Amino acid sequence: MKKSIGEKLALLAKSQEKTQAEIADQIGMAPSQLNRFFKGNSEFNTQNLLAVLNILGIDLEEIISRKTRKFADIDEAKIENVYDCLNYMFKNIDELGQQTYLNQLAWATKATTKKSLPEKVQAIIEKETRLI
Repeated sequence: MKKSIGEKLALLAKSQEKTQAEIADQIGMAPSQLNRFFKGNSEFNTQNLLAVLNILGIDLEEIISRKTRKFADIDEAKIENVYDCLNYMFKNIDELGQQTYLNQLAWATKATTKKSLPEKVQAIIEKETRLI
């Protein structure tokens, strides 16, 4: 089951050792309201969402700017071989797309070589695909 944005932010807050009470206090909200959002049981207005993102160190404006720059640089990308092409495509898909791509590539490699992936490769794939 896919986690809500609130549930993902709750995991991030926990990893940063920030309590819901601290976050709620910083944005001037009742802890119970923040708890409902973190559990995926309620929506947030944009102002509150941006405040929580800021507290957790996520700069939404920078993320959007970075994505915009990627699309603006399409014509300037130096793609000279198939590896450059794959690398370019991988960098220009979202996180879920990257995770899907890694899983499909791992499956295709196992299916065509009839071998298991090296442990280091498998560990990276598992690490990268466990977030969503």
